[in-house]
Amino acid sequence: MYLANDEMRKNIFKKVYNVLVPEGFFISGEINIFRNKYYQEICVEKWVEHMRKSYSDEFIKTEVIEKAKKHANE
Repeated sequence: MYLANDEMRKNIFKKVYNVLVPEGFFISGEINIFRNKYYQEICVEKWVEHMRKSYSDEFIKTEVIEKAKKHANE
């Protein structure tokens, strides 16, 4: 998140892959923030819909949304 370009992102993912233990996993997710509340609501709704394919609502709420809010306010 917040990487300057695709090459930086690619390098980070290679480094993460190289340090993961067998059966380990890495979660990465980004959400766009829009000034327009209408578009923001749609974006969040679609993002949560996508996250629900892999994670429980409780995990999304406590480990993703709450931490993202905290990060946004720092």
